[in-house]
Amino acid sequence: MTVTSAGVIEVRNYIAGAWAPPSSTTFESRDPATGELVAVAPQSTLDDLDRAIAAARATFDDGAWPGTAGRDRAAILLELARLLREEQSRLAELVAREMGKPIRYVRQREIEPAIDRILFYAGAARMIRGEVTTAAPAHLLNLVLKEPVGVCGLITPWNDPVDLPLRKIGAAIAAGCTFVLKPASDAPASSMAIFGLLERIEGLPPGVANGVTGDGRTLGEALAADPRVDKLSFTGSSEVARRLMELGARNFKRLSLEGGGKAPVIVFPDANLDKAMDAVSVGIFLYQGQSCTAGARLLVHRSIHDAFLDGLMERGRALKVGSPLDDETQLGPMVSQRQLDRVLGYVERGRAEGARLVLGGEPFAEPGGLYMAPTIFDDVRPEMTIAREEIFGPVLSVIPFEEESEAIALANDSELGLGSAVWTRDLDRAIRIARRLRVGDVWVNTHYVRLAESPFGGVRQSGIGRELGMEGLDAYLESKRVCIDSSPTFHIR
Repeated sequence: MTVTSAGVIEVRNYIAGAWAPPSSTTFESRDPATGELVAVAPQSTLDDLDRAIAAARATFDDGAWPGTAGRDRAAILLELARLLREEQSRLAELVAREMGKPIRYVRQREIEPAIDRILFYAGAARMIRGEVTTAAPAHLLNLVLKEPVGVCGLITPWNDPVDLPLRKIGAAIAAGCTFVLKPASDAPASSMAIFGLLERIEGLPPGVANGVTGDGRTLGEALAADPRVDKLSFTGSSEVARRLMELGARNFKRLSLEGGGKAPVIVFPDANLDKAMDAVSVGIFLYQGQSCTAGARLLVHRSIHDAFLDGLMERGRALKVGSPLDDETQLGPMVSQRQLDRVLGYVERGRAEGARLVLGGEPFAEPGGLYMAPTIFDDVRPEMTIAREEIFGPVLSVIPFEEESEAIALANDSELGLGSAVWTRDLDRAIRIARRLRVGDVWVNTHYVRLAESPFGGVRQSGIGRELGMEGLDAYLESKRVCIDSSPTFHIR
């Protein structure tokens, strides 16, 4: 990538260890707070993608990279972590400008966690182990080897344009895979900046890491359908995940798919209510609700409903709105006009279906840009659209309950099952509910906690497979059985 005299970033594709100029047209990414042009990026063609896949395929098939020792792949990841820390300020500013996320959250909740995850995968690269089964007869040595799955297609969204690609890249490198990254078009410069770090790592062979920008449907579907791609890892909407699953099934592609979420947050009267109000407010309004695990459905006990709602509205009004580059800012803009319009459409749908708007519901008049006010709907019924569909915006649906069983039923009344939270001081209750929630992640008396050591993913239409943890690494590995017979005679007569 290069920067012009006007400060605009010229993004290029990265193929076979070199930056490739666009072969056709370009598209723009703009600062959602000011409208200023941030970057231009290639609207890559299928020919561009073909060259990237071919480079990844050739590098994997020559055998040298997949056969690299785990300690050598670990060293590459350790160097990547060092470079990430060295470039943290620059990357944080770029994400804040291109995506609109407040810069302190970019540093604290995107770049720092990404560094930690790369360090985790550096350690994991040295811990990949097979098995020897002792149940076999003495003359048989029965081995299970763990080998890299092959060429991986990685498709990532715009809401965490550095962290989400690095989760996948870290696992792919640790396992010994090669990959082609297709980042989201709303923040291409932020994601492609990762390749600027990778090219500085001497031990990484050309062709291991490849990245192309452009139309998500065209390039994403081609990655899913191409038989040269052995695995597809996708983070995005459930609708797109279903389509990619259909295409990948045609060539038995290995799949890890994280779809959308509609996280239920259950609050009981015995909870630490001040802490719960703080967390529920952050859980839906952080990043302007542009998170798959945003706490979008508040299930609150009827006895505390009024006081809890008052506390949430007070906190929503108190959030500091401003430039994403200001360290004091808590609420930045939506990523794009398209996303803002989508959220406003859901607000109108909520009103039309009879929900009661008690906070927000419209863009801020100041400071301009694409800023959406924190929005709360009360009197929401479970069948309403705003209670069922992922809005991906700062819109909270409040639904009261009276009995524990009712809360569990409401929480599970969704096609999606990614994140959730339970607020209670009763440990027995917390364990009961955690076991019964049909989700991939349960937080008790907290929200937005993610650890590199623990797997993350969803159930039902929130996806299949996991990222992070050793389970996330295993998704990039295949098991191969090898049986060695030392007997002088053949066992079948």
